[in-house]
Amino acid sequence: ARYTLEDYTGALAWFRQALEVRRGSGYLQGLIINLHNIGDSYLRLGEEGKAHGAFSEALKLARDVGLERSVVLNQAFLDFLAAGRQDEEALERLSLAEAEARALDDPETALTVRLLYGRALLLTDRDRAEEVLRSGLEEAQSVGHAWLARDLERALLS
Repeated sequence: ARYTLEDYTGALAWFRQALEVRRGSGYLQGLIINLHNIGDSYLRLGEEGKAHGAFSEALKLARDVGLERSVVLNQAFLDFLAAGRQDEEALERLSLAEAEARALDDPETALTVRLLYGRALLLTDRDRAEEVLRSGLEEAQSVGHAWLARDLERALLS
């Protein structure tokens, strides 16, 4: 609930607590989800170094257990962070990640990747960024992904 209410500091505390419980449980999918959510919370709080660490750990575990959706998602977040540092190869990988998510029949991850790609493009190609973000917003609204629609709208206004 805290995350939905945009209380990312509160959400981070909750995700950390859940992470400790899951570390001892052996439930690796839950552990990966918690690590990703911690990374996303750190990213939203502007703590990119900590976000990178959480996404990297989630990516490693996802690869180890073969959770392709989590591999695509966490790699996309890492590529987004790298694209923000002018890494053109990361931006290229990010541009291809949406198709990977769609191939896994995962529209939520595909839209999340489109959001990340559009936000990364804002640094270099505003017209293309707006096109990517607008099409993502239309799709998110049409399928009822309210939080993604909110984030896409905000990116368009930035």
